[in-house]
Order: sequence, then C-alpha cells, then structure tokens
Amino acid sequence: MNHRQIILASQSPYRKQLFERLGYPFLAQAPLVDEENLKSQVSQDKPEKIAQFLSQQKAQSLIHQYPEAIIIGSDQLLYYGNKTYGKPHTFEVAFETLKHLQGQTHRLITAMTILTAKLGDHKNKNINLNLQNGHSWVVEAKLKMRPLSDEEIIEYINHDLPMDCAGSYKLEKRGITLFESIDCEDWTSIEGLALISVSKWLNHFLMS
Repeated sequence: MNHRQIILASQSPYRKQLFERLGYPFLAQAPLVDEENLKSQVSQDKPEKIAQFLSQQKAQSLIHQYPEAIIIGSDQLLYYGNKTYGKPHTFEVAFETLKHLQGQTHRLITAMTILTAKLGDHKNKNINLNLQNGHSWVVEAKLKMRPLSDEEIIEYINHDLPMDCAGSYKLEKRGITLFESIDCEDWTSIEGLALISVSKWLNHFLMS
C-alpha cells in the first residue's frame, strides 16, 4: 500500500474526530483560504457548487506545502428557502436559524475533495481535479425538523452550544431530538465528513 502522508485540510475538532475513525495516521492542517471571499465567486443559488468549490480550494491551498501528500478538503452548508446557512457563531444567529428551520425540511450539503498530486504536479497552480490526481463529490441529507417553540430553541442552544456547526445543531448530541425524519446515504456526512465515500476514495488513491 502507498504510504504517502495524509493531510486533512481542516482544524475542526468534529472532522478530526470523524477521520480518526478510519484508522489512518494523518495531520490536520488549517487550509489557507478566505472562505467568505471564495463564496462570492460562486453562484449563490447552487449550494452544491458552493460547497464543492470550497472543498476543492481548501485542498488545493495546501498542495504547495505538502506536494507529495494526499490532501482531503471538505465544506458543509445548509440550504433552505433559497438561502444558504453556515456556522452561526453567535447565540442570536443560531436562534434565528432554528426558528426559520423549525417545522420545515432543509438540505444539508457536505462536499469533499481528495487531491493527490503526482510528483511535480504541485508546480501547476491549476491542478485539474477531473484527471487521475483527484476526486470531488457531494453527499446530501434531507432533514425534517419538528415544530419548536422559542423556549425549546433557547433551551436547546444553551445545552448543545451549536454556534460552530452549520445549521445550528449537533445531531450527535441533543440535536437529534429536534427532528422528525432524516434521509441520508451516510449519516457521518451530517457531522462533517462522509466516511463511507471518503474511505473508498482514500483507499483507491493509497493503492494506486
């Protein structure tokens, strides 16, 4: 098997914990990107394209620093009512987000990119992900939230403190009680990385 270094282009504690489940030694490194500036470069009515573009840029931002590594980038956003939602960062934004989502069905989109530049490829700033040196894809979840009162929303936010989570909820904690149904091919994608497909593609590139 190929023993190339694996870089997770993220410093999210949730993604690091998820990736540890695959059993590979890896280094978590913050991507060198300005996410807000990058989002402005993509059509806002196509959330899949936004998330996928960001995951690609995160992976590519580290290829010059780790030219012989396998680099994994990811991004996640929530889409509802023709609007995208990221991390709320504050209690007030988390409250408004959950108030909009309560009683409704929304889409949670998780995009991933695995980039494995061959020796010398790192000299090219425009690495083509459609070639054999990378793969980029999206996993989508559809989540139906039950109706919630303002008091329930406030109590939930105070308990889980989901200000660093897209959608303002932590499904792996008490956030599961907010939902009526969830439709997703890989539940780990909701937490930040789709481990089933990440494992498949990582094995593919490690064996190549």
